[in-house]
Amino acid sequence: MNRSQAIEFLLKTFPDLFSAGKSNNDLVISNGIEALNTAVYGNAVIVSLREQKVFAVKEPSNNPLFYSVMVLDNGFWVPPNYELDMQLVKLGLVKLIHSYDISIVFSDLSLSLYEMDTYHGQIFDVASEAGSGSEYVIVWGSYLGEDFWTYTASLVLRACGVVTGFGGLTNADLHGYYIPGFEPPYFFPYQWSSFMLLIKSLVGETCYKTYGQKSPYIRDFAHEFKDIIGGKKAGIVVEAESTAYRANNHTKNCGIGQLREKYLGYDYQIGYVAGPGLRENSLTNDENISIGVIGCSQDIEPVFLNPLTPSREFDLMSDKVYRFFMANYCK
Repeated sequence: MNRSQAIEFLLKTFPDLFSAGKSNNDLVISNGIEALNTAVYGNAVIVSLREQKVFAVKEPSNNPLFYSVMVLDNGFWVPPNYELDMQLVKLGLVKLIHSYDISIVFSDLSLSLYEMDTYHGQIFDVASEAGSGSEYVIVWGSYLGEDFWTYTASLVLRACGVVTGFGGLTNADLHGYYIPGFEPPYFFPYQWSSFMLLIKSLVGETCYKTYGQKSPYIRDFAHEFKDIIGGKKAGIVVEAESTAYRANNHTKNCGIGQLREKYLGYDYQIGYVAGPGLRENSLTNDENISIGVIGCSQDIEPVFLNPLTPSREFDLMSDKVYRFFMANYCK
């Protein structure tokens, strides 16, 4: 997927969160909460134009006690060294969360940890050209593969009330936790990510901004999801792929086959494959009983399919998964 296709897909699928930017390479995100989620779950960094700093913020995938922050310093990613530095980072996150109309630029920069010294200054040039008026700009790297679909799957599932994040009991690209009645500490039109739950003390009661109603793609998918789950707890795993070949693959090494053979089971009983080039007939035999699709066709039309999970007497996640979620994200 190239930049223009990614922008077209986001505008078509999430018109409530994204609007067109001033160029063909950027968008505007309606609110700071989603801007932060984009940086955490995508191939993106946060640029503070006022402070001339670049932050990479991620949710740890194992034992998520807190979040990890790296600061770009003279071309190298380093952790904040002193307590004061960490306080400044926290203040920056709070300011971003309470911001509106934040530009996201799809750049030619790889954002590789090993190449930052070669284009340190270019990040600020790219961010300055976007100029939505916010102090902060999200710069997405040149790679629009698995990371793009991981973030997209996170957003689609959060529209259904699913808490999504990296933390989980498998090596899947993304884990989801649907707990009926679970509400974030403060209202947001999408469920909170697990990262936002980790930093809830920094959020406070905030006003959010959107650009209108959710798209029919999202509304219909979310309505069907809740009908299918039927008020049960559900553990969800997502396998994101960069190409149509990998997404549609039925072997255990990638795509649909990897979900079926490696990640689905007693703990997580619902799975989604996310990627480009997916179709309604991508799932064969009985795969659609427990596997759904979050992707797009070759012409960038959203393709969202829920699994045909029949009504069951028991929850669709194990007690072990439920305890993991409660211990790590509900403190």
